[in-house]
Amino acid sequence: MWRPEHGVSSSSYWRVPEIDDTAACYSVLNWGGYPASDTVFNAFEMEDYFWCYQGETNPSLSAHVRLISALRSGDQTPANQARIQKAVAVLYRLDENGSFWWDKWHASPYYVSSAGLSALHGIADDLARSRYKWILRTQNENGGWGYFERSTAEETAYCLQALLYWDQHVERVDAARLDAAASFLTRHVHDPSYVPLWIGKSLYTPYYPVKAAILSALFEYACWSD
Repeated sequence: MWRPEHGVSSSSYWRVPEIDDTAACYSVLNWGGYPASDTVFNAFEMEDYFWCYQGETNPSLSAHVRLISALRSGDQTPANQARIQKAVAVLYRLDENGSFWWDKWHASPYYVSSAGLSALHGIADDLARSRYKWILRTQNENGGWGYFERSTAEETAYCLQALLYWDQHVERVDAARLDAAASFLTRHVHDPSYVPLWIGKSLYTPYYPVKAAILSALFEYACWSD
């Protein structure tokens, strides 16, 4: 489904390209040894940001975070570095409160803010560290995280992944916090449904992507704790 001039769309039945899935697929293709070129992102580039869907009224911050992660996985060409700096500038420009971001695709700020730790480490450390401190500060007594007054498995999975990255690549994180988060996830990994946090025409839950995030976080925790 990869098209070098356009990237990919969210479905093979709907050939409207967008940068979020394109960035994710670019990372996977490069990891798998397929020669995907970063020139694919030329189609999404505007003067001072990258569009997710052409004609959108406001940029997606999670798409910029995912783009940065994708570009860091590819060849570090001058053009690649310029794209990274443009995407980082968007995150600085839209950093309204200095602690976390909102994203238009998701109701929880943990969705995009947690992903920012690994994407920005080493290139915008002040942004990454402010998200890290906010995540630590807002962990609930039950070990989980939730922006809307209750911990959810999905938000906890994102935060646990972020803290595990921080522990392994930046500085040690209190192990008790990681243990508590993993314990919360273990109690909820087999829940038949999850709190709807994704934004479409209403709030909904893409069950398998959310379940994948939870399982990935628990797998990373198991590797870390061995």
